[in-house]
Amino acid sequence: MKALISYKYINLLIRALIGLAAFVFIAVKLYTYFKSTSFELLKINEIQFYLLFIALLLVVANWGTEAIKWKYLIRKLAPISLKKAFNLIITGITIGLITPNRIGEIPARVFLLPNITNKKALLTATFIGAFSQLLVTVFAGFIAIYFYKNEVFFSSFSFSIRIFILVCLVGLIYSYFFPFWITNLVKKIPFLSNNEHLVFSPLFSKEEKLNALIMSIFRYAIFSFQYYLVLEAFGVHFNGFSEIALIAVCFLFTSVIPTFILSEIAVRGSVALFVFSFLSPNDVAIFSASLVLWLLNVALPATIGIFGLTKIQFPKKA
Repeated sequence: MKALISYKYINLLIRALIGLAAFVFIAVKLYTYFKSTSFELLKINEIQFYLLFIALLLVVANWGTEAIKWKYLIRKLAPISLKKAFNLIITGITIGLITPNRIGEIPARVFLLPNITNKKALLTATFIGAFSQLLVTVFAGFIAIYFYKNEVFFSSFSFSIRIFILVCLVGLIYSYFFPFWITNLVKKIPFLSNNEHLVFSPLFSKEEKLNALIMSIFRYAIFSFQYYLVLEAFGVHFNGFSEIALIAVCFLFTSVIPTFILSEIAVRGSVALFVFSFLSPNDVAIFSASLVLWLLNVALPATIGIFGLTKIQFPKKA
């Protein structure tokens, strides 16, 4: 009985600390920005707020599409409603916010599910969804670099870079649809060969993975359009498809650069300044657009997700 009571209070304490850390992180980022010279230089009257409002509405479409994809992937293991999937994903964002590259979103969703008995399969299903999204991000980013005509993106080494990009794309796509070569590789490593958690199982058919990939493409189009709207709202304008492709380059860089809770905004802002400096000399507008996109797609859902932390159950000791 004492152990059960201790577990209950420890569980409550952990949930409270996660919620507090997420709230403080968001508050500090906002306070730092509003007190910075960047905000002072921003011309509020020139911002097109109706475009920001459209981007705000697309937040639901963005995470709603992710909820549909996750619900689809776990339907055989833990069938849940779309509303439930959406709520758990929002709470997962809160937990993921305090982990490197927000990787904590994946296990958080699983532990948020009630009465889970097949955690390994659920983690695999959730990972497949995340992998499909990463695959789309990397594919779109590489294609953008491949066709973008600017020496900053290695056009002076076009042949070797394009061959490298092609090999990476083929490797990622093959790994997504045929992951068993990874299993065979793992089995050859002595200290990993007996670890069942590192062995891929045929949980999904190629058709199911393709469906997940299509949903990831649709979601990618949504948050790319959001970024376009936010940048236009702050006066960073695009002239032609090749410049719009820079959005894909920006997402590629931010997805592969390791970030931690204190550096995420700095990394996103720095990447945006580097990539979009070819469109506009207004660094303040570029950084502000990057921050607003983060506020819409991460900070806002994470703040709402704090109220769902009471549902998470951390594993007991065996």
